[in-house]
Amino acid sequence: MALRRVLGLGRALGCRSCCSKHPLPPDFVEALRAVVGGPNVSTATVVREQHGHDESMHTCAPPDAVVWPQAVGQVQELAALCYRHRVPMVPFGTGTGLEGGVNAVQGGVCSDLSRMDAITELSLKDVSVLVEPAFPDEVMAGACSRFSGLELPAATTLLLELHGSRHGLAKQQRQAGTDASPGKEGFVVGLLSSPPCPTAPMVGHVGDSNFHCLTFNPQHPAAAQHVHAFSQCLGRRALAAGGTCTGEHGVGLGKRALLLEELGREGLDTLRRIKAALDPHNLMNPGKVL
Repeated sequence: MALRRVLGLGRALGCRSCCSKHPLPPDFVEALRAVVGGPNVSTATVVREQHGHDESMHTCAPPDAVVWPQAVGQVQELAALCYRHRVPMVPFGTGTGLEGGVNAVQGGVCSDLSRMDAITELSLKDVSVLVEPAFPDEVMAGACSRFSGLELPAATTLLLELHGSRHGLAKQQRQAGTDASPGKEGFVVGLLSSPPCPTAPMVGHVGDSNFHCLTFNPQHPAAAQHVHAFSQCLGRRALAAGGTCTGEHGVGLGKRALLLEELGREGLDTLRRIKAALDPHNLMNPGKVL
């Protein structure tokens, strides 16, 4: 949400509609409260608006209610309740997507997963950990730091584990331009980001030098349209090179036309049949991708 505040997208898209086509009946809201508890259900306009958009410029489409489940069993109960009453359901993580994936275009219930942050399974043998959706990155960074005997800050950190001979590891370190410290096995590397862009907000992925420097004014419709046209052109260039239009943020609302160009009508029809088999009433985040 910080990026949206920096860019002023809330003001740029000020005409946000909070009207749902099918308002939830009061008894259904009470049923939601029975599953997750009263404090974990909200129908307040401001809360619904916060959950009706991501960092993209797609028009806000708020859900009718927002719930905060805290266990897998509650998520299952909520899904069963929505299925019985034919109410759309939309999951919400951090709202940082760029394809309108969280927009509740047909209303319904938004399940905010930010309170599900537990570790559910840890395997030292497989060097893997299974966590709930909202498990904080800073906790993971702190755990990796303690296990490897390092002094990394307990903050969101990108870690790479490099393997090879000591000479090979030193070469990889030089190629990556990183600050490395020896861990118990190999090297654990924390990549360092470049100074922020002095003229515009910048976000990015320091691991592959993929930065997004955002310089256009989203309050100008012409500028927004120009950026949209550029993104469509970029997607088609990717397709022409044998790649995919999906990019990092997948397909939600903005790339559906490009997905048709990529997969063709038969490909999309196949995906629709698979979705219909799993979601016969089209309740799971409807109006996206297909």
